[in-house]
Amino acid sequence: PQFLIGTAVIAVLALMALVPQLFTRIDPRQCDLARSRRPPSAEAWFGYDVQGCDYYANVIYGARSSISVGLIVVGGALVIALVLGAI
Repeated sequence: PQFLIGTAVIAVLALMALVPQLFTRIDPRQCDLARSRRPPSAEAWFGYDVQGCDYYANVIYGARSSISVGLIVVGGALVIALVLGAI
């Protein structure tokens, strides 16, 4: 069961990184100073930052960068391990 739960979480995170439009309809670059520092609500689950940008949209769209960096690091470690293991 723990393997299935972990696999489901990874699958959701990968889906979030590949297709962020499924998880939020708000463009993270759409900022409005009138919404600056508003608390969480039904329209913005995490609230707004100082510039009026939605935190939730930034988190969803930031998942792509995080997953990309993780895959690059794992790939680099794999290459180093293969070279050192072959030596």
